[in-house]
Amino acid sequence: VATVVPEVDTEPQPVRGEDLEFSDQLAIQARLGVMHGFAVRHMSAAVALREATMEPVRMVKMLIATITKPSQASRNVAGPTAMASVTSAAVKGGAYYVVWLASALSISLGVMNLLPIVPLDGGQMVVAFVEMLRSGRRLSIQVQNLLANSGIALIVILMLAVFAIDLGRSSEVNQREQGRLENGR
Repeated sequence: VATVVPEVDTEPQPVRGEDLEFSDQLAIQARLGVMHGFAVRHMSAAVALREATMEPVRMVKMLIATITKPSQASRNVAGPTAMASVTSAAVKGGAYYVVWLASALSISLGVMNLLPIVPLDGGQMVVAFVEMLRSGRRLSIQVQNLLANSGIALIVILMLAVFAIDLGRSSEVNQREQGRLENGR
């Protein structure tokens, strides 16, 4: 016999619908620390192509949700510690999970690279578009430097925020594990 005690959220969080996607509804929920599993489905090439093209759209939606609701960032972003944990779990799960994780990481990096921040490709496209609107006249070197320095600062701030979230998540897990050990569970 096992006793399971859920952890109750301290503030309302987005509720997942039947399709396991986040809805606009918020509620205080109890969590068991159990994630939905993967189901291997055999599908036609057309359905597989549609699913593959929708995955980047889902990731962009999650990125937008994270930006518009920063309280979700701790669940939607992962730093080195969380990535090591996820990778370990994928390796234990088998080749399918490793390939899925590799594809998810590849799509995530592609989406992030298209952000309109100048050192990234998306920022370079924005600069090229602005220069096109200016009838081919280049931006001054001062403006280009300002954009590049601002973009690099933004990326550094984003990396530091992800590290902070990751460290906070790690310390929460360590505290829970320490409490379980002290209580003899």
